[in-house]
Parts: sequence; C-alpha cells; structure tokens
Amino acid sequence: MAEILFYCTQQKTKTDIMYKVNLNYVQLKKHLAALTFQDLLAINKNKFATTQKGCRFLELFFQLNAMLESC
Repeated sequence: MAEILFYCTQQKTKTDIMYKVNLNYVQLKKHLAALTFQDLLAINKNKFATTQKGCRFLELFFQLNAMLESC
C-alpha cells in the first residue's frame, strides 16, 4: 500500500499503478478501494493521486522503516 501511495504522488491510472506495483487487477481494486476509503488516495477523472493524509502516512512509514533498520 505504501508503494502505491509513493508511486501516486502524481496522478496515475489504474493500469499504470497495476504494472508499476506488480499487482493483478483483483489485488489492485482491493488496495485502491481501501486507500480511497481511508482518504489516503483521491480519484479524479479515473486517475489516482496521493492526498495530504497519504503523504503524511508515507512520512511516518519511512521514519518507522528507518528506525527498524537501525536496530
């Protein structure tokens, strides 16, 4: 999910996301639905983009990941 948010910092289509993140269509639909429901991803004219809330999630995700790698 973080990879989808990171990739969608600029608007992307479902097809672009699916190939870049290496998901099948069923998996993609599930993740996009969850991310949009949580307001981490916004949809506009069939293109998806990371919201401010999604960007904040990514910041925290990368901080946590860095902390875990330093252990």
